[in-house]
Amino acid sequence: MKLAEALNRRAEISQRLQELRERTTRNVLVQEGDKPSENPVELLKQQEALFLEFENLVTRINKTNNQILLSDGKPMVLALSQRETLKLKHSLYKSIASAGTPQISRYSNTEIKSVSMINVSEIQNFADNYAQQLRELDGKIQQANWSNDLI
Repeated sequence: MKLAEALNRRAEISQRLQELRERTTRNVLVQEGDKPSENPVELLKQQEALFLEFENLVTRINKTNNQILLSDGKPMVLALSQRETLKLKHSLYKSIASAGTPQISRYSNTEIKSVSMINVSEIQNFADNYAQQLRELDGKIQQANWSNDLI
C-alpha cells in the first residue's frame, strides 16, 4: 500500500467515525416504551474496531513519514510542518488583504469614509507568494506520498 492510499484510508476512517458518532448520539436516548432505530451498543463496537484500525494506520503513516526524504532531500516531517505553517501564513495575509480593501458603501460625501491602514497590494503579494510556495511544497509531498510504500 502506498502512503497516499493509507492517507486516503485514514480520512475515510475519520469520516466514518464521525458518522457513527452522530448515529450513536441520536440513538442513546429514546422515549420510554420506544426502541432506538439502531442499537447504540453495536454502533460503539463498530467505532472501537475503527479506532484500532485508525491507530495502527496513523502509527504506520508516522513511521513512514519519519523515513521519507522528498525529491529535494528535505525530510517529509519537516515538509509537513512547513506546509502547515504556509497554510496559516497564506490564510492570515489573505484575510488581512480582504479586510484592508475599502468597501465603497457611501451614498453621499457626508457619510463616514473608510481608509485602509495597510498597503493591500503588498499584503496580497505576500499571500500570493505563500500560496505559490504552498503549491510547490504540496506537489513534492504528494509525489512522495504516491512514490513511497507504507511501512
